[in-house]
Amino acid sequence: MKILELCLSPSLGGNELYVERIGRALEGAGHQVVYALLKRGRLAERIRGSVTLLNPRIPYADVLSALAVLRLARAVQADMLHVHVTMDLPLAAFVKTFCPGLRVIYTKQMQPGGPKKDLFHRWVYGRIDLLLAATEQMQARLVDLLPMEAGRIKCLYLGTSLPDIASKPMLRREVRNRFGLTDSDFLILFPNRLDPQKGQELLIEALRLLKIRAVTPHVIFAGAETPGCEGYRERLQSAIDAAGVAEQCIFTGFIEALGSFYAAADIVALATREETFGMVLIEGMAWSTPAIGSNAGGVPEIIDHGKNGFLFTSMDAGSLAATIERCVRERETLPSLGRAARMTVENKFSHENHVRQLEIYLQSND
Repeated sequence: MKILELCLSPSLGGNELYVERIGRALEGAGHQVVYALLKRGRLAERIRGSVTLLNPRIPYADVLSALAVLRLARAVQADMLHVHVTMDLPLAAFVKTFCPGLRVIYTKQMQPGGPKKDLFHRWVYGRIDLLLAATEQMQARLVDLLPMEAGRIKCLYLGTSLPDIASKPMLRREVRNRFGLTDSDFLILFPNRLDPQKGQELLIEALRLLKIRAVTPHVIFAGAETPGCEGYRERLQSAIDAAGVAEQCIFTGFIEALGSFYAAADIVALATREETFGMVLIEGMAWSTPAIGSNAGGVPEIIDHGKNGFLFTSMDAGSLAATIERCVRERETLPSLGRAARMTVENKFSHENHVRQLEIYLQSND
C-alpha cells in the first residue's frame, strides 16, 4: 500500500512524533510511505525518506499547498492519505474531491472542541473515510459533535514499545546517583512540557500539603517550556520556593529518551485537568512503573484504580496529595502494581498492537 502522511504542524509534540513513529512502522511492515511536511517545521528535520516540503501562507485554506498535496498524491499513486492535525483537514478534503478513490484517514489525538456541523465542516468531514479517536471517551464525544456516521468513527488506542525491564535496576541506580538520590528516596517522575495547562502547579501545591504531614517525596520535572510560555520555569521555581519544597524538586529540561527515568521512578504522575490520552503514562507503565493521573479525559481508560495505579480527583491538590501519600506509605505494594501496569500495556497499549490494528483499518473498505 502507498501511504501519504500529511502533517503541516510547526511543533514537535505527541502528534508530530507519532507521524515519525507510525511512518517508520508502516515502512517496516512493507508499505511505501511518503510525507508532506511543513518546510519550517521541526518534524521535517527528523524524517528520513521521501519528503515533500510545503510552505502554506494561509492556515487551513492555502490553495497552493492543497494543489501540491494533490499533485504528490497523484504522482505516487497514493492509496491512502493519513492526516494528523485538524488544520490539515481542509487540504485533505480538497485532495479527496479530485481523487475520490483515495482513502482519507484522520488519526485524532487531541480533545475536540464544540460542534462542527455547519456546511463547511459537513463538506470537510464528508470526505473523511475514517476517523480514529485515541480513546473511547473521545470517540463518543466525536459521534455527538461531528457530521459523520458513527460507523466511520473508531477508537484506536495509541501504543508504546515494550522495553527489556531486566535493565531496570541498573538504570534506577544510575539516574538516582546522578541526582544524589538513594534507593530509599521516593521519586515521582512528572514528564510533561512546562505549561500552565499541564498541572505542575497542582503538584507543587500537593507537595506543600504533604510536607505538612512529614511526607517529602522527590519530583523530577522532565520537560521544556512550551513555545509561548517563556518564563514559566521561573514562575514554577517561585511557587516551589514559596511552598518550601525546593530540595525535593529537580528540573531536567527536555529529555527525548525517558526510559531510564521511567525505570528510576517509583511512580509516574500526570496532573492535567483532562488529558486526552496520557502517552507518558503507558510509557512509564511499560517499565513496570505504576502511574497516577486525574479521573478525567482518557486517563481512566489507562489506569485501573488500585490495580495498576491510582486516580485522583481532577484539579484537586488535596486528592493528589492523598494519592501520593498512599503510594509513599504503601510503597511495598508498588512492585505488584507495576507488574499489573506492564501487563496492561502488553495487552492493550503496545505499539505492535496499535500498528496491527491500524493496518486492519487501512486495508478495510468499511
